[in-house]
Amino acid sequence: MTLLAAGISMAALGLTAELVARNGQSPAELLDEMDLSAHKHGDDGPAPVVQVVRSMLDGPAGEGAELLGRTFARDQGDFLTLVLDLAHYCGTSIMILEKKYDTPKEQTLQDLEDALTAWGEGS
Repeated sequence: MTLLAAGISMAALGLTAELVARNGQSPAELLDEMDLSAHKHGDDGPAPVVQVVRSMLDGPAGEGAELLGRTFARDQGDFLTLVLDLAHYCGTSIMILEKKYDTPKEQTLQDLEDALTAWGEGS
């Protein structure tokens, strides 16, 4: 399960990089907008997806994995919710790339598969 979460986190990181490359925002600006949106929808703390992606971007190597591990150790239900939220973020990002930037979802999925395969071979 944790390997699945790590893969989804890597996909979220890659999709974040692609979105910021397309819209001219910095990763911090995009993540700040996501965090603000979460607060508008009633979340008290930083959005968990934002925490994971931010830790992978800004933190020392392995910090994103540590965050996933701590979540799993603390509450497996929260961990599964986080995995689902990361998957939802990935799906939404793929739709944005398709609708706003005319990138076919098949191309995005192939790029993700290639990147995750390379990451898996390197781990």
